[in-house]
Amino acid sequence: MIAVLYCTSNSIYKRIAVCDAYDEKRDARTFVGSCPVIAHPPCRLFSKLRKFSTAPVDEKKLAHHALVAVRMNGGVLEHPAFSKLWQEAELPIPGQGADKYGGWSMSIDQSWFGHECPKNTWLYIVGVDRNNIPDIHLPCAGPTKTMGMGSRRELSKTARNKTPARFAHWLVQLALRVI
Repeated sequence: MIAVLYCTSNSIYKRIAVCDAYDEKRDARTFVGSCPVIAHPPCRLFSKLRKFSTAPVDEKKLAHHALVAVRMNGGVLEHPAFSKLWQEAELPIPGQGADKYGGWSMSIDQSWFGHECPKNTWLYIVGVDRNNIPDIHLPCAGPTKTMGMGSRRELSKTARNKTPARFAHWLVQLALRVI
């Protein structure tokens, strides 16, 4: 099994047989298992737009909880590129070596996996060698939408936050490689 922490109530992970999904109702903080983890903790207090967030400061603790779970069990934590979590938790930025937990970071764009707009994302990975990640098959066509405000091609907040099915399946394949 793979524990998916901090997913949405209608998450794609709930339809993937090997996933044990923890949405807000189930509360990821109750996870105490010993299986690999895919973590999607809230990012609004770490993102480039954090100054506009009205989230309670305590919400930051959820990302740190997810980080501990990934470090203890192996797996992957996903956050926006340049998330302040990397600086705050002293995570290696993409292109750097591994940290003392064996964790390393890589940069991807979720549009490679079918997201409708560019969505640069950093992954912090523990327990999977960087030479053993699943193949990434890049699409022929690029993103068709934008996250920018005021554009007719702008995505809704719900659509912006949705994990593309191909990305979720890729993350599951990555987590299944935890040693």
